[in-house]
Amino acid sequence: MGVMSDLRDAAERAVAAAAAVLDEANREILDVPAPLHLTTSGRLVAATAAEPGEAPRKVTGRLQVHANRYQVEPGVWFVGVFGVLYARILELEMNHKFISVTLSQQRPAIEAAVQQAAREGLG
Repeated sequence: MGVMSDLRDAAERAVAAAAAVLDEANREILDVPAPLHLTTSGRLVAATAAEPGEAPRKVTGRLQVHANRYQVEPGVWFVGVFGVLYARILELEMNHKFISVTLSQQRPAIEAAVQQAAREGLG
């Protein structure tokens, strides 16, 4: 294999490692259990709401179950919560950040994963 091919492979592994770190962190931050309360209509809701700026409370676990990462093409990954419409609403409109906060909090771990994968790929 040529040098360019080795570099491309190392970069793809580094991006995949970063996506894995962010995906795992998303799952962890979405695992904040809430004391549950049964409404008069029979719905389970969080007895204590998350404060603005905090991750949403875990009631059903649906956000965590739908947290995932997908490789779109070599070197390009989507990381987030897929298939749950209200995830976007929580993140962008209701100020219950989880993905953007996780990304900023996990930046050192993501950078370390990228550096490690790059070192191993070019070793």
